[in-house]
Amino acid sequence: MKKKLISRIIFLFFCSSIIFATQYEVVNKKNIPSSSCSNRSIIKGKDMVQYEGWIYYSNQEKGGGIYRQSIDGLCLEKLNDAKSDYINIVGNSIYFRQVREHAVCKMSLDGSKISIIKKSAPIRMLDVINKSIIYSDGENIYCIQDGVGEKTMLDVDCPIIDFSISNNGLLYSYVEKLDGKESVRQKLVLR
Repeated sequence: MKKKLISRIIFLFFCSSIIFATQYEVVNKKNIPSSSCSNRSIIKGKDMVQYEGWIYYSNQEKGGGIYRQSIDGLCLEKLNDAKSDYINIVGNSIYFRQVREHAVCKMSLDGSKISIIKKSAPIRMLDVINKSIIYSDGENIYCIQDGVGEKTMLDVDCPIIDFSISNNGLLYSYVEKLDGKESVRQKLVLR
């Protein structure tokens, strides 16, 4: 079982490296800055992130706690017990969503210190750019800057189903109802 998990992680890491390398070349050719997040998400929803020789991931099979494993596979550590996702690493901190508590949390890289930044209505998506925490409750997109001041970044009358953010803009997907039909649309808001 352990060997299968390690093999899957290595395979996902290899695939993401290829995808990242391809995306990186395109980004540089267009001269568009990428997200300031110091990690690269391996899986949509950020259940797995590679950072400085470690793979941080949410293990849904074992209750959803955050683990980290060295890239060589020799060291495995459990960092927390809470069902977690949307893992972001900025500086020396892991930002994530604690699913059951509907909370945005911050934790040290070794799991020794954890704090709740925001506990509110269901938080459905989370991203961190620089030290700004961007999250959505499915109706609006909010920003918490430096862990204190919160403001509404985007208020729409349609359900938000996904978003991506960079230094230059916010791209979000939403469900639009026209003539009784639902369709998914995207909109780019430049910052």
